[in-house]
Amino acid sequence: MDERYAETLERLVDKIERSLDRPLSLDEISREAGLSKYYLHRVFRAITGLPLAESVRRRKISESLKPLFGSDRPIIDIALDYGFSFEQSYIRAFRARYGMSPGQCRDERP
Repeated sequence: MDERYAETLERLVDKIERSLDRPLSLDEISREAGLSKYYLHRVFRAITGLPLAESVRRRKISESLKPLFGSDRPIIDIALDYGFSFEQSYIRAFRARYGMSPGQCRDERP
């Protein structure tokens, strides 16, 4: 990895981790990085192989497994806790990642 981006990427990952419980815009992330959002998108994808928005969404979805398996909280509450504005947005993203809905996943807990 290019040395000049290592520190920037580390800061961005920290920012994403601290922001899993709320919506996080590309504009906000690009300001943190000090790069234009278009350039940041290209650099992030070149380094990680994933688009930045997809990486953030995957991280939120994977983190949401903890309350999904560890509680009986309603799916809508978990979705809102992880920055999804609508339950259906969360369910769609979850299904795209894991091939089943959060409810199905909860019912088939490992």
